[in-house]
Amino acid sequence: MKIIRSKQRHTTQAIAWLIVILLIFVLGLRARRAEREGAIESTQPVFAYLNAPTLATNNFVRVDVGNTTNLPIEVLGFDVNGSTFLPARRYWLSMESVDLLIDVNEADKTAKVSDIVLQALEPTQNPVVSYARFNIPLAEIHRQNSEHDFMQEMNIQVLTRILGIDEVETTPARHGYPTAHTVPTPSDQ
Repeated sequence: MKIIRSKQRHTTQAIAWLIVILLIFVLGLRARRAEREGAIESTQPVFAYLNAPTLATNNFVRVDVGNTTNLPIEVLGFDVNGSTFLPARRYWLSMESVDLLIDVNEADKTAKVSDIVLQALEPTQNPVVSYARFNIPLAEIHRQNSEHDFMQEMNIQVLTRILGIDEVETTPARHGYPTAHTVPTPSDQ
């Protein structure tokens, strides 16, 4: 009888310890998520710059997007003039820009993640931000909105979110962009 009670006591203690460990783990996850959410409130997560479309030569508009945080950033897509949403496509990236992405499988297997996730800003490279160049085909914009007037200035917003956070941030792509931070492409050389 004493042996059975002793085993029951040890089993009860083991279960209690497992519950304590599980609670610590869950609280740690919640604290990490709160830390990520706080990071997005304290800074602009991305910088984005827009180059004018060049109809005669390229038939695309360039949007350069740089991660300014120490967390990976998902690029979800582009809002053109508030009326057309284009999901970001990996094949729109210049070849050099692919090096600025992280492998989504390694980043967060549980989240619903787009396939375009920018690397976190390295503390050693601060304040230099690397930019991924998207070459958005004008035909794609026209296909989504056939009434778009390409003779008018485009207002493009970049939709992003910190990896693992549901809140989406919208950042305007600004005109005029410091050339020191551009990623050269073969067509630029």
